[in-house]
Amino acid sequence: MADNEQQRVEGWSKSEPIDLEALKAAGPALPGAIADADADIEAQLFETKLGGIGDAMEALNLEVNIESQENIEPLSSFEDANLHPVVLENVGKCGYKTPTAIQAHVIPALLKNLDIVAVSQTGSGKTAAYMIPIVSKFMGEVKKIGGPRVDTRMPKYDPDINKVCAEPLVVIVVPTRELAHQVLNECRRIAYRSRLLAVCCYGGVQVKYNLQQLGKGCDILIGTPGRLVDLMNRPDRLSMNRVQ
Repeated sequence: MADNEQQRVEGWSKSEPIDLEALKAAGPALPGAIADADADIEAQLFETKLGGIGDAMEALNLEVNIESQENIEPLSSFEDANLHPVVLENVGKCGYKTPTAIQAHVIPALLKNLDIVAVSQTGSGKTAAYMIPIVSKFMGEVKKIGGPRVDTRMPKYDPDINKVCAEPLVVIVVPTRELAHQVLNECRRIAYRSRLLAVCCYGGVQVKYNLQQLGKGCDILIGTPGRLVDLMNRPDRLSMNRVQ
């Protein structure tokens, strides 16, 4: 049996996940854990923001039905969520002033590590509802808990030679490439200055391109089901050991 096939058959089921909490607790924050502000990047991320993600005003006041044994107090403002200060700044830069109905309930629940199934209308802010608490938990911690990555600024960088096995912290599965791009753009805004590496993978483009992007390192993997299954069958290029 080929090495990759052996890894695929045995590795996914037998490998032990990495204890991220232990890595977080292993000493003080490392220098440069949060990137410096960059005016050019800010202009690209926030001045050209497209509407449609949480912009429907009617989404602010919807009837909410909850089935849960946990009593979660909904947010009245983003400031009440105890988010990382940089994430809170990014939320403001996105123009989000008041949590929508789904954000008010999902953000505090995810910050308490609860499992959630949530359904809401288009434009109600679902992407930000899960992206904000995820990024807030990882902000300033990437140097401790992130997987391997490549310095693409190195002289003579070659993506086919200088590469690592991607070890994402988060995997987001979406049905279409259009939604994958939408989620990626929202992730880049919320995760600004976090040093989190986001990679978007979907069908319709060469697998080689996706592998080159993963080979740089990956913390948040966004993809469509078919392409993700393909990549997961390449355990020398993608590992789920850091996914919680």
